Amino acid sequence: MKPESVIVDICVLFFFTGCYPSHTFLGATTLSLAVIIAIYILRSPIEPISNCFKIEQDYSLQSIVIGAVFGVWIHIILDAFLYPEMSPFWPYPENPLVGTFDVIIVYGFCIVGFVIGGMIYTYNSYKNHA
Repeated sequence: MKPESVIVDICVLFFFTGCYPSHTFLGATTLSLAVIIAIYILRSPIEPISNCFKIEQDYSLQSIVIGAVFGVWIHIILDAFLYPEMSPFWPYPENPLVGTFDVIIVYGFCIVGFVIGGMIYTYNSYKNHA
């Protein structure tokens, strides 16, 4: 039996049970461990790509851990405001964050963050070329 066929069955099981393990704090934190390991192992080949885009990165283990965990947790929090089927605090089955903010506010926050990030990237790129 090939492993990829088992993965498909597991994903279907999660779909029918209503449990989305990657959209829980526990699941996302576990997923971030895989990301941390991958980035830490591949930091040497990744660094030239960052340099190509003029993105200065600190590839220390501490910065990778903080970035990965913070990133997945923010993702879970933002999605938890929008999707009632999520159980972010699994095994607690409820989603106490759903409906706290209107969809427009959550997406607006994401758009504003994207624009601010783009402005910072553009400023730093311009500053480094000047």
